[in-house]
Amino acid sequence: MAVSIAIAVVALRLWHHPCAGWLLAGYGVSIMAAFIQMSGLRFFEHFNHNDLYHLVQLIAMTLLFRAGLDFGEAMKRSRRP
Repeated sequence: MAVSIAIAVVALRLWHHPCAGWLLAGYGVSIMAAFIQMSGLRFFEHFNHNDLYHLVQLIAMTLLFRAGLDFGEAMKRSRRP
């Protein structure tokens, strides 16, 4: 994950690649979700840290999916003659 983040930072800074921002956002939200999972928070009887982790991780997966879509579009554009 650290290598992927480093590559995304380089891609964003040097080449302004469209998927790099989405990728970094997805990793950031995923790291936040991991901290939530470790926290042991308990809001209600049937809503604890594990439930909140899964909700936040859903947002992270959506951001990572968007990064994949943008990467696929960029690859299609680069192959056109």
